[in-house]
Amino acid sequence: MKKKKKKILHIGSVEWQENIHVPDNISWYDVRPDEIHTIPITKFVEEKRGKKIINKEVPEVYDVVILSDYFVTGDLTYIEETVNAYAVVCQYGFQHAPELTAFFKKKMPQPLHMDSPQQVVDIIHKNFFNGQYGSKLPISSIDISPNFKGNMHYEGSAYLSLTHQFGQDLSPICFWKYNVMLDKNVAMEIWLEYMCEHTCEIELHVQLIAMGGNEVIKEWTLHQEDMQNPTIFDEKDGGYLSFSLWVKGEGTIQIGALHHRFSNLTYGQFILGGQRYSDEKRQEFIYYFNPGNLKPPLNIYFSGFRPAEGFEGYWMLKSLGHPFLLFGDPRLEGGAFYMGSPEFEQKILSVIQECLTYLNFSNKDMILSGLSMGTFGALYYGSQCSPYAIIIGKPLVNVGSIAGVAQKLRPNEFHTSFDVLKLHTGGISQEHIKQLDERFWTHFSSSTFQNTMIATSYMKHDDYDPSAYYNMIERVGHQSIKIYGNGWIGRHNDNSAAITNWFFTQYKEIIKRDFGGTFE
Repeated sequence: MKKKKKKILHIGSVEWQENIHVPDNISWYDVRPDEIHTIPITKFVEEKRGKKIINKEVPEVYDVVILSDYFVTGDLTYIEETVNAYAVVCQYGFQHAPELTAFFKKKMPQPLHMDSPQQVVDIIHKNFFNGQYGSKLPISSIDISPNFKGNMHYEGSAYLSLTHQFGQDLSPICFWKYNVMLDKNVAMEIWLEYMCEHTCEIELHVQLIAMGGNEVIKEWTLHQEDMQNPTIFDEKDGGYLSFSLWVKGEGTIQIGALHHRFSNLTYGQFILGGQRYSDEKRQEFIYYFNPGNLKPPLNIYFSGFRPAEGFEGYWMLKSLGHPFLLFGDPRLEGGAFYMGSPEFEQKILSVIQECLTYLNFSNKDMILSGLSMGTFGALYYGSQCSPYAIIIGKPLVNVGSIAGVAQKLRPNEFHTSFDVLKLHTGGISQEHIKQLDERFWTHFSSSTFQNTMIATSYMKHDDYDPSAYYNMIERVGHQSIKIYGNGWIGRHNDNSAAITNWFFTQYKEIIKRDFGGTFE
């Protein structure tokens, strides 16, 4: 299949095309600022509606727009619908005409030094790509050195724990069975979850092995100070990355997942504009903010359980046209329900507030939402900031009990629930189950919801959290809050299509009715 070409629009007083090499997979368009209206911004596509095939007019999307002048002019509102946020590239220190303020606030431009147009093209070619990829090497892929004589045990599937007097010199203790492919056309980001206790110190040794062979092309040694942030591997020669962990000192090391993701370098995590946060325990969440049309509401979506790392719900939220904020949880097998250390949880609230401040919105100008695991995030943080509405599908709130009923209701499903329980409470006893359940209800029941609306779609025979919907009504029925819902026959995963459709319908109805939004 022929790959789709990347479309780049360059707007500047000096044309670039004659002085640069444009890769074969790029369609290049040069235009002067006073000629913006000459470029095509719409196209027709065929769309099936029942048995009919109609021609539909849609925006002509440009993957990247380059604004190369130091003082930007021209009617950029003409191309507003054809370029995404973070896909506009400008000169460092650029200024713009006053009438373009709203355009730049919507597009969140990325600054680049443009002394060398060819370098700009090369950077965009490699780092401004569509799509996302992220995965992890789990602890089950770790082999222990036969020379290790200490104690070892597994903390579920979250950590491999090794305790030993490792010695005064660094020595290899464990190896990952599988390698990670490094594409010469895409940079790779590596992030290791680990904790060291007492005097233990570690190094991560990385080797680049040639494609189709076993020759080691290059080697790196990453000290702990080198791993405070994700490590980027960006090599002109592709190959396979091989990993081993070296340890010295005395005490315990806990080794978690080894994450590997396509990198946009400094231009975004997973996608352009994406960001990440990690606390002192190297626990992460990811987030992405898009200013949309700058009009209320700010739509906030917490991803559901997702083994593939990256953002969920982008196109759904983007189609609403309004500002949106996505959260993702890449921990454990597919997420740890957005709970964490005090600084972890405070950062999520801070991100929400920063977006509200950027838009000059109040808390009543936002809607929190989520499906399945994401419902916990929407309700947990929604109870702390009293939004206009919370929209959820298949609510999961009694997270401790999800593990507690696993053997009875789901004997062969979602064993990650035990990892979640152990991660957040330190144990898996009945007391720990109750403790984790109450972590949610302490926030939810004590919240002073101020006329918040909660729209809930749920499964009547949910085998994860059967009483979630009814528990919410019982706990906050006395408050100034409106809870309404729609239930479907079946277990948690029996009718996801109906749940999602109802969920999205509520979004459009609330925005249309209460915020003046319009939809086709």
